[in-house]
Amino acid sequence: MKCSVIVYNESKYEYIRSDRIWLLGNSQIEEEENYKHLGVFNNKYLKLEPNIKNATDKLKGTFFSLVKSGIFYQDSLHPITCKKIYNAVVLPKALYGCEHWNTLTPTEILTLERAHRFCIKQMQSLGIRTRTDVALGLLAFLPIEVEIELKKLILFGQLCRLNSNFWARTLFLNRLTTYKIAPAKQMGFIPDIDRLLRKYQLGHILEKYLQDGIFPSKYSWKRIIKVKVHQKATEAWHNRTLTPEFHRFRLVHSEFRTHWLWAFSLENRKFLKPCITMVQLISKLCIINATDVCNYCHRNYDNIVDHCIHDCLYILRQRHIFWQEILSLGLDVYRYLSMQSKIVLSNIFLGSECQELYQLLSEKSEQFMIICIRNLHHMWRMYCSYNVPL
Repeated sequence: MKCSVIVYNESKYEYIRSDRIWLLGNSQIEEEENYKHLGVFNNKYLKLEPNIKNATDKLKGTFFSLVKSGIFYQDSLHPITCKKIYNAVVLPKALYGCEHWNTLTPTEILTLERAHRFCIKQMQSLGIRTRTDVALGLLAFLPIEVEIELKKLILFGQLCRLNSNFWARTLFLNRLTTYKIAPAKQMGFIPDIDRLLRKYQLGHILEKYLQDGIFPSKYSWKRIIKVKVHQKATEAWHNRTLTPEFHRFRLVHSEFRTHWLWAFSLENRKFLKPCITMVQLISKLCIINATDVCNYCHRNYDNIVDHCIHDCLYILRQRHIFWQEILSLGLDVYRYLSMQSKIVLSNIFLGSECQELYQLLSEKSEQFMIICIRNLHHMWRMYCSYNVPL
């Protein structure tokens, strides 16, 4: 039989010592610690480990099943399209029932985040050692904890808008009013929602609902919470990237939104591979090695991106071609760039804003961008063909 019995509110010692026998008619039913009901694991000790493990397995399993089918291959599907598929297919499947995960520990959140980050990095062809906030920021991905909170707020709105004839609404209002009277005596969904409403400064909506019975419509509520959640996530991302190690990355990508290279390559698919290379170089701006040595020219370097663009002798010929193409844009542009330091020059080549240069380029700004994308792609691939792969 598929039926099982779960007994709550007893210690593990009592459970082991118990000799209970459960019968359904003449058939004996086993007593279990976990039971899967409607796709959600229920644990007798109210632990979430089975659900977290199931979610991480589904997250990676669904993602890699799509990868093996060829959908996420970099030549067939763009990372922006991959993101849409990931948000529409992978996340909903992995986070099914997450609205009831009300006692998530930091360890459990970290387990989910690691699986989420792994998929995001693979989607953008980034290395596994890429900083998390770099990978999230380049494609404007929300952390999975924020995705879970968003789903909880959506469920809260659905409960508030239920018809008064549904017993679920009566039970919800009963627990809500009980929590308002004695908040310390209740656990579960209601305290979690109260925490989220205070976190996103939406407590006034709950107060108005309790006083007047008025709640925003379905689409208004979704719009409200998405704006609030995105604002909070953006603010948190900016705060985390204010540290010195992110200084150069912020010069190239300072806003929590999809990087312009992804948008450019979506409109110009022939530049997808070069743009992937550019994004990989940008992701390495946060990596500062203490005097590492190049495998080819045996020179010391602090940052592999600067070494590849300016110093490595192995790609001297391709670097010369790069500067010849820059010279074709005008002597003023060539002179201005040659006067910059190596770090500033690398930042400019990778997309950092420079008003003086844009004034010199005038209508040739897009041509300069394409020259940088194409040549940096060739230089990095040539460098990686000799040194350790990505």
